[in-house]
Amino acid sequence: MRCRICDGLPPEHRPYVVWHTGCDGCEEHDRDYYDEGVVVCADCIEALRYAGIGLDGDACVIDLQCSLDMWAQDTLWHAFWTPERVTVCEADCARRYLDRSGNKDVDPAWDWLPKGTWSDVDEFKADLGSALCRRFLTDDMDGLAAAYLKQGDGWVTASTQDVRKLAERLGGGVTARRGALTTGMSNAMNATSTKAATQTRSNTTAGRSKNAPSAPNVQNNQRKEQSHNDY
Repeated sequence: MRCRICDGLPPEHRPYVVWHTGCDGCEEHDRDYYDEGVVVCADCIEALRYAGIGLDGDACVIDLQCSLDMWAQDTLWHAFWTPERVTVCEADCARRYLDRSGNKDVDPAWDWLPKGTWSDVDEFKADLGSALCRRFLTDDMDGLAAAYLKQGDGWVTASTQDVRKLAERLGGGVTARRGALTTGMSNAMNATSTKAATQTRSNTTAGRSKNAPSAPNVQNNQRKEQSHNDY
C-alpha cells in the first residue's frame, strides 16, 4: 500500500487518507479510483495544502505528482533566492517531498527557473528581476527580461524552464556562473568570519588590559607586601 503521489510507504505512526474520488481520463481507472480509493500519505496531504490543491472532484489523480513536483521546485528556488516569500516549514515540506519521491539529488536553486505570468515587463522586473539577475550574475535586467520572457496578448510569461538555455542566451555557462557565485559567497563568509575573529581578539585584549593592574601598581603592591613582612 503505497502513496499514489510520492510512491512511498506511509509510516506506521503517521495517518493517511484513502481518497474515493478523482479522475485521470480513463473510465476504468476512474471506476477503480472511486470504488477502491487511492492512498495519500500525511506528508503529501501537507504538501498539497501548501500548494493550494484540494482533493476534490476537480483534482485529477495523475496530475497531482506533476503539480507537486513543480510546486516543490518552485518553492525551494524561492527559498534560496527570495527567502522572504517562503516560510521555513513550507521549504522543509517541499524538500521532504522531493527526497521522498526519488529526487534527493535535485537542487532547484540552480536547476530550476520559476514560472509565472506578468501583465508587462515592468511587473516582471519588480517581481523576479533582481533575483534572476543575482542568479545569473548579470546587471543587465533588460537583457535578462528579453531572454527569459515571451510576449502574449496583453501579458508576458516565461519562455523557457531550461536553465542552460537561458544561461546561453545571456552569454555564459551555468557551471561557470554557479562556481563564481559560490566562490563569491564563500569569500564573503570568510571575510565576515575574519572580521568577527579580529573583533573578538580585540575585545579580549581590551578586556585583559582593563582588568590587569598597571606596572606601577604592581610595584606598589609588592612594596606594601614587603613592608608588611618586615613588621
